[in-house]
Amino acid sequence: MREPPETAVLMPTASPPSSKPAGNADRKPLRSVVILALAAALAAAAFWAWNHYGGARAPRQQGAASPATAAATIGGIDRPATEPLLGSTVSMTGWALAREGVRAVEVRLDDRRYAAAIGIARPDVAQAQPGYPDSAAAGFAFTGDFSAVLAGDPASQHTLAIVVVARDGRETVLAEKRLISAPALSRWSGLLDQRPALAERKTRFLMMTSGVGAGGADGIDAAYRPYFTRTTQIGFAVPILYMRTTRGAAGDWAFDPDFDLSRRCGDRAIAEDSLNGVIRDATERQLPVQFILDGGNRADAGCDVPQWDLNDHLEQDVAHCQWSQRDEALPDDHVRHRPGPVPSPQAGCRLTHHVYATRLREYKQRNLQAAAAIVARFAQEHPALFVGVVLDADTHTNPFTRDGRWYDYNPGMLKQFRHWLGGTGPYAAARERGAPDLASYRRAAPLALGDVNRLARKQWKTWDDVDPPRAFAGDGTTDVTPGGRPFWDDPWHAEWDTFRRHVVGLHHDELSAWVAAMGVPRDRIFSAQAFVAPEAGK
Repeated sequence: MREPPETAVLMPTASPPSSKPAGNADRKPLRSVVILALAAALAAAAFWAWNHYGGARAPRQQGAASPATAAATIGGIDRPATEPLLGSTVSMTGWALAREGVRAVEVRLDDRRYAAAIGIARPDVAQAQPGYPDSAAAGFAFTGDFSAVLAGDPASQHTLAIVVVARDGRETVLAEKRLISAPALSRWSGLLDQRPALAERKTRFLMMTSGVGAGGADGIDAAYRPYFTRTTQIGFAVPILYMRTTRGAAGDWAFDPDFDLSRRCGDRAIAEDSLNGVIRDATERQLPVQFILDGGNRADAGCDVPQWDLNDHLEQDVAHCQWSQRDEALPDDHVRHRPGPVPSPQAGCRLTHHVYATRLREYKQRNLQAAAAIVARFAQEHPALFVGVVLDADTHTNPFTRDGRWYDYNPGMLKQFRHWLGGTGPYAAARERGAPDLASYRRAAPLALGDVNRLARKQWKTWDDVDPPRAFAGDGTTDVTPGGRPFWDDPWHAEWDTFRRHVVGLHHDELSAWVAAMGVPRDRIFSAQAFVAPEAGK
């Protein structure tokens, strides 16, 4: 029987599970412990909802609001502040007020109801909320042992709702918490005791965040500690912009692991995290971390700072950019009016991925490997904290095609396309300055020029004449090829599209090889590339 591999599950930045505020009477109880995600957004929410709703909440000053103008029902849970609740015994305190007065506070375990003690003196509530009846005695308390109720129950968790019942009978869910029975946490302990080596194969749930030094990871450990087991851990994943956090033009844009986060681009921070800063935070918190080493197309989208950002600097030379079928390289703010990760994203210009962009590739390899070397050292010194690396979360051909432009027609891409079709040049292990050996990527059945002409319905005389399709739906010309087919059914377009996918996949392979060469374990290197269905024979 094979042992399961270590698993890392990415999760969107979000608040930890916590009590809901008053006024959510119609909201259905949460039934899952965590919500898993396959991708991720790279911006941090800094656990706003946890800080806002979690733990004890002081009664907010409302002034002299009258019952007629005040909210119908308000309140808060003082303790427990943790989520979820473990075990069968629950002790809870809080306060509740209703416009018509409070008749009861009930703790409901699934469909079972238990009365809490009410009328407990709360002078702090009376001072902050004078507009409600009985505000001086707004406190409630509850202690219950549910062991008999939960005995033999196969469910791992239950919903515990705190419901305020007003004197007019109106009900309001003040908060919901999850109650996890003790047996659920030890259900598989016997199997693990038999095979203790499995305890080393951790499943880690990663909170995707940024701005770690400014509190982007605050609350992760405390909020999710109850979920820690011998085989389960909570950690975080943070983007490191290795082409943006550099030593600047004066330092030839070399990667800077201690990049000064106070540097600004207008009213925005150039970057929110430095590599060494994230390492310090993970070490101090003793939380597993995954490094999203991102030098891709959107890593520079926040604002244009070529004096620091290497992508922005390289984009100033159109030879490094992706070209449209009109043989043009667009400015970076071309899509400034479209939705993006930040207002007016600088994402119109994308760096090309062809293998002849020697200067671009050398810069990228240098900076990525500088970051990877530091990560590899961290992995050796703190193996229990190192989850892995994710590479270039947005490596792809420019997707902004709604204005009739399609990519990438950079002259270097066209040269590589011709060699890929014919299995020549670097695909035949021919040494070309700056280009890698691509013999292992050679087509199983390279095409002759005559084959290409039949596919494209052309009469090209030389390989230098070969050109990819340039007519597409919505480009202002036509969506029908010279053969009368829609472009998506045209075999020549299929060759071009397959090649473009190959170039993106090849770039991911190279990124992985560059990182592995610095000592990062190969089984800890992950790709963020979307799944693409394979095509037979390509």
